[in-house]
Amino acid sequence: MSENEQVTAAARPWGEGQTPRRRDEAADFDEIDLREYLVTLWRYRRMILAVVAAAVLVAAGASFLITPVYELHTTLGLAQYPSGFYTNPGAATEVLASTDFLGEVTAGLNLPRDRRHLLELAENLEVKPVEGTNLLKITLRTADPATGRALLEKMVALYAARSEQELAEQRDLLRRQLATVEKWQADVDRGITELRQALAALPAAGGLEAGFQRAQLATALQGLEQQRLALLDRYLGLQKELTSLRPVQVVQKAEQPLRPVRPRPALNVAVALVLGLMVAVLAAFAREYFRRPTPLDYGTVGGT
Repeated sequence: MSENEQVTAAARPWGEGQTPRRRDEAADFDEIDLREYLVTLWRYRRMILAVVAAAVLVAAGASFLITPVYELHTTLGLAQYPSGFYTNPGAATEVLASTDFLGEVTAGLNLPRDRRHLLELAENLEVKPVEGTNLLKITLRTADPATGRALLEKMVALYAARSEQELAEQRDLLRRQLATVEKWQADVDRGITELRQALAALPAAGGLEAGFQRAQLATALQGLEQQRLALLDRYLGLQKELTSLRPVQVVQKAEQPLRPVRPRPALNVAVALVLGLMVAVLAAFAREYFRRPTPLDYGTVGGT
């Protein structure tokens, strides 16, 4: 075969231009490789089963020995009023997750109040604002769900009590502003009444001077009426703000969970089964690779 024919034959797909004998040899080669893999797995079947069983037993034992962790959730609706510290989601997040606030929360719950335990509690607490709303979602991870529920309930109650004082101050401020606007309205109404009486007292045909006085009184009356409308708008706006005030509300109470979030024995065993099987198979092929050939292996090769 010339050099060009050899290059052409090498560029052909596998099996094209080959004799039936060569194609049969290639098929036999693939079959032998697969058979050798299966033989290797069968040879080390005890080791594979032992590794998989050990991985499953370790995962199952660890799942039952690890202290279960429960996750509790509560959703808090912040207070609503024109301005204030406790209406800001960012500020509320900082307050609820601070160690000072958590120290006050744990005061009556027979929990450790040293800094190390408070920092650990803060790490297991997540306060996250719900985007686009004035809601805060509080998540607590704990090994004692009953104590965790009591802790969340007291946390919400203490925060609501703190914000109630600020809310009361906002109510008082709005009520004082309403009282002031009502007083101004009364003064304006009294001025409007007096101007109307003065206009009515002017003679219908009193000459130029009476006409000038009538024009002045009409202009003053128009100004007072416009002022009265502005005060009315202000009064209605303040009333709307007063009725829109909302205290802190619990949208979703913390419920004691029935199952822990970790560990998950079924998931751990399944992962251990897969990983153990992978490690065992790789170990089997590694041992087979470094295994010394035996006379039986040579006899098998020579017989082919």
